[in-house]
Amino acid sequence: MSGLRGTLSQHEIQGALTPRLPKFLRCAQQRLSAVEALAGTITFSFHVATNGAVAGVTPSASTLGDRETERCLLEVAKATRFPAPHGGEADFTWPLELPGDPEIRPPVELPSEP
Repeated sequence: MSGLRGTLSQHEIQGALTPRLPKFLRCAQQRLSAVEALAGTITFSFHVATNGAVAGVTPSASTLGDRETERCLLEVAKATRFPAPHGGEADFTWPLELPGDPEIRPPVELPSEP
């Protein structure tokens, strides 16, 4: 009998997701022609089955501002394979930061007018 919640170590999580980084980055690169200043962070909430397959994943927070990029990233996340969790199904969150183009000036805060 398995416990209610299993665990995956940080090492196991990174070991499964790090090789997928080129695919995550490709999602952003495909959208750069439409969204020049595409950058930000998306946090995924994963639910991993006892066999290591992703049983569910959702974006729990995002500052990307482009739904097409988020959908692509979600598809890459769904296809990830993890080691079997220890003690049952596992839940965790994982943030992915897409850096902006250093040639693009970041937004500045304008002072409010009295």
